[in-house]
Amino acid sequence: MAEGIATDIRALANTTPETRQPETTWQDISTAQKDGTPILACRDNGCGWDYVVVWWSPGDEHYPWCSESGASYPADRFDVWTSLIDPPARIANLDREDGR
Repeated sequence: MAEGIATDIRALANTTPETRQPETTWQDISTAQKDGTPILACRDNGCGWDYVVVWWSPGDEHYPWCSESGASYPADRFDVWTSLIDPPARIANLDREDGR
């Protein structure tokens, strides 16, 4: 799962306005998916925004947000979230074994 998430982030970082999908909507973290689906969550740290790809793991009631780095976060750590978008086709194809 971690490699797939890292690929999604790299793909998003390498897009241009012409290749991006429509902007996603930031929503209050209380509305975030809690079914294990990775999301992009962020919080205002007082100097800017911290962004982390996380998913909800109900096994730990104190630190239910998990990340690919192995870090876990409390339920109230983040302010807003948005879904991860699919990478543009020209970048997504780089992950295919045949390169097409």
